[in-house]
Order: sequence, then C-alpha cells, then structure tokens
Amino acid sequence: MKSSVISTHRGTLIAVFVCIATAVGSASAFFGSPANGIRWLAGHEYSITPAVLDFGVVSSAKPLEGELTIQNLTFEKLSIVGGGKSCSCIALENFPVHIAPGSSKSLNVTFHPSSQEGSVNQSISLYCIVNGTTKDVVVPVEAHVVAPAPARQDL
Repeated sequence: MKSSVISTHRGTLIAVFVCIATAVGSASAFFGSPANGIRWLAGHEYSITPAVLDFGVVSSAKPLEGELTIQNLTFEKLSIVGGGKSCSCIALENFPVHIAPGSSKSLNVTFHPSSQEGSVNQSISLYCIVNGTTKDVVVPVEAHVVAPAPARQDL
C-alpha cells in the first residue's frame, strides 16, 4: 500500500512539474525569454531593461544616448503616456508610446552631463497605462562625470 501511495504522489509531482515547464516554455516563446515568461506568470505586466540606465564613466563634453526597452507582457495594449525626470540633464523622446501585446519598443534617453560632475544618481519616471490602470515606473539613471581632457598643444 505504501509504495502505491508514493508512486501516486510521484506521478502527481511529475505531472505538476511538466505543467509548469510547459507553461514557462509557452510563456517564454510568446515573450521572447524564459525570464519574461516567468515575469508574466508572476503577474507582471511589462519588463523594462536595463533596470538601471548606467552610462558609466563619461566626459562632460558631449550628450550621450541611452535606450530603455519596454516589453508588454499582457494581452492588452500598453501605453506610456508621459514621463518625468529628476534633472533637466535628462531628455526623453515624445509621448505617448503604444506597445502591442507581446511586443516591445525602445525608448531613447539623452543624458547631458555638461552641468554635472562626479557621481550622478538621477531617475526617470514612466507613466504607463495597461488594463485601465495607470502605474508610475521609476528607472534610475547613473553616471560618473569627469571633466574633458584638456586640448593637447603641440610645441
């Protein structure tokens, strides 16, 4: 009797694992990666990469372009209707941005480091509407700004 109970439980566990693997595989096929499939299964509505927009060590001499990729993990249209920024040194492209279900779009971000020096820790807020709900998503923006090298003078 004991071995048939163990066998039944083992069979149930195998069936559960097969169902989970199938769900993750199907979700990752639709959403482009296992990580996004798992996010969707966990109830997330979108994925933003990178999670931190880090420009690294930069010269204050020229503006830099960065990119955020937003993927819609729902079966409804995702709209980014606006954005905010913690510093005038950051510029965002025009809104609104509409993303079809299962699709992704890139959002360009321009960082103007000329008024900054040293470690910069700012942020971008994106105002997203999906399934009739508005959410404010914050993405940190980081850089370490150094003065441009002086012009070399030949003797």
